[in-house]
Amino acid sequence: MDDRAPWFVRRFLVFAFSLSFAFAGVPDAIALPEDGSPDWGLLILTAGEQGAAGIEFILESTYETEHEPGQSPMDGFGWKAPDEVWVMSFGLPQPPQRCVVTTQEMGSIHRCVDSGFTGHSYWSAEYQRYEEALEPGEQIARLRFITSGRFTRFEVTRVSADQGSVTVRLEQGSGARTVPLVTTQDEGTAAQIDEHAAGWVQRSFLAEDGIVGAVGGQGLCVCAIDWVDPRGRRGEWHFGTEEQIFDGAAPIPWFAGPEGEWDLAWRGVWASSNDAFVSYAPLGELYEVFDLPEP
Repeated sequence: MDDRAPWFVRRFLVFAFSLSFAFAGVPDAIALPEDGSPDWGLLILTAGEQGAAGIEFILESTYETEHEPGQSPMDGFGWKAPDEVWVMSFGLPQPPQRCVVTTQEMGSIHRCVDSGFTGHSYWSAEYQRYEEALEPGEQIARLRFITSGRFTRFEVTRVSADQGSVTVRLEQGSGARTVPLVTTQDEGTAAQIDEHAAGWVQRSFLAEDGIVGAVGGQGLCVCAIDWVDPRGRRGEWHFGTEEQIFDGAAPIPWFAGPEGEWDLAWRGVWASSNDAFVSYAPLGELYEVFDLPEP
């Protein structure tokens, strides 16, 4: 989780609408293989021998969400460039959760009422332009991941550069997950009622591959978050000042790291649109695309 990451994206726009695009000179679409059910895709553009500048691309996708017990549908985004790196995630629409969950010290209670949610389908088209010049071999990368769902289409329908050239690499995979705010196995004293939670929680989870993710959800917390990755690198994030609450002046907490045991902890009060604490995609060795140098 990186304090230098912006809390919103100033340079880029993401569009989701039901329109079609037509451009002169559009190359054949570069798509993910149709086999399997990928829930993450990673686009990497690498500058050629003469470098590149004024890079544009259009990424189109269709995806579906579904009901999955213990998980929340999240839409994750990541961006990597020589001058900027960040990851963020947002909750996708679903009926309000009707659950009561407590940690071990509060009795390990877990009671939920089925909301009847079966899932939704989405279509999105994203246009991005990167103005800065890339040196030969430098890269920009775009990550998308969906939890409790899958991509049925993930295509790059345009790639161009005003100067120089770029090569295109498109990777896919599955296994994107959320980590709930409160579970019955957690250490600590905390309770969650619907999408609201209070107390303190400490837990560990095993990542079988390198992962990239972010603190997820849409809402508000007056809280502190701590994490330790398998290398022993630590991060922390605090939210709750008047400036942060009313002006949004807070970085998005995110993380990238290798396979192994991760430790997560939070303390405070949450009011969110879902029960996701963090969401992540298992990129394997590709987590290094978003990894930061050791402090």
